Amino acid sequence: MPTDHAKLSASASHRWLHCTAAPTLEAQFPQNDTKYTKEGTLAHTLAEEYVRKLRGETIECPCEVDDPVMHECASKYAAYVMSVLASKSSDAALFLEEKLTFGEFVPHGFGTADCLVIADDLCEVIDFKYGAHVQVSPEDNPQMKIYALGVYAEFGQIYNIERFKLTIFQPRMNDEAQSWNISVADLLAWGEWMKPIARAAYDGPGRYCVDTDVCRFCKANGRCQGQYDHYKGLFDMADQIDPQTMSPELRAEILNKANGLKTWLNKVENGVSASLMLGETIPGWKIVEGRADRKITDAKKAIDVLTKAGFTESDICETNIVGITALEKLVGKKKLPEILGDLLVKPTGKPTLVQESDKRSALQLSTQMLDAFDDNNE
Repeated sequence: MPTDHAKLSASASHRWLHCTAAPTLEAQFPQNDTKYTKEGTLAHTLAEEYVRKLRGETIECPCEVDDPVMHECASKYAAYVMSVLASKSSDAALFLEEKLTFGEFVPHGFGTADCLVIADDLCEVIDFKYGAHVQVSPEDNPQMKIYALGVYAEFGQIYNIERFKLTIFQPRMNDEAQSWNISVADLLAWGEWMKPIARAAYDGPGRYCVDTDVCRFCKANGRCQGQYDHYKGLFDMADQIDPQTMSPELRAEILNKANGLKTWLNKVENGVSASLMLGETIPGWKIVEGRADRKITDAKKAIDVLTKAGFTESDICETNIVGITALEKLVGKKKLPEILGDLLVKPTGKPTLVQESDKRSALQLSTQMLDAFDDNNE
């Protein structure tokens, strides 16, 4: 089993299935861990330990984690895994951190599934997600389907697997596990459809696909020729546009091309800043000291000095309740609404422009909403 990083990883499949140029581009950049990837790795290790403890196994070198939220999430994950196992027949098989190969469909493809539970003709593939910013859905999820292909290649001759249940457990985004089902026949048909795309992505140079979701976590984001050509076309188009007479179709085309433009410019700017900080010369640009606000180094001492100078604490101090996230950590995500009752409300979000592919339902706009939208755009 290979131990290095796969060129076409299952976790990046959403990217290379759309942008077959991405793997070749990303290979030019080092594999650097971020604080988020390190946090995710630690959370996965802890979650596996919690499952093994519930199974009665001894953990020889337990990982040291001081974060109570991570412990809570790992505990919830372990409880879910054990509940799935308990609902199956006594001969159900459990696999944790199972190494899989899926080279029949993805060239030199391999990866690790967090958890597999196989019983009768069903295999549940469970993926633990610790992220708290992007909700991951199991529905038609390419990473999960590639893992399922690996499971079928590995265990299809041993177990009579006819169906897969693909489950995402993301406790910081949703208290309940989210699942999606697919038959082996449909899974294998999808695998055959994927084969030529995976081969093109592996061989390179591939075809660019500039899209906010596709580019978001790409290591070449902000340094990609495809992005430059895509957004340059937008500026070329501007010379031929009369803003007063644009048709709805033309306005839609401009927005489609401009989608992600701000993010791309931020990536370019951050890349230039990083290069300058490392001593590289970027023509026409330099790093200077930015604006900084004054701050008090020791609040307690400052309060003492000011009160001795004749000012009262009510004059110099403010008292505010902590934010919702902090209260949920303190009280519990489910318990907080029970305690606060009507004191906890979720206001209606302001009308927001998104692409038609967004899963949220379109608003039935009222006169009040239209007025509010106009106020926000004055």
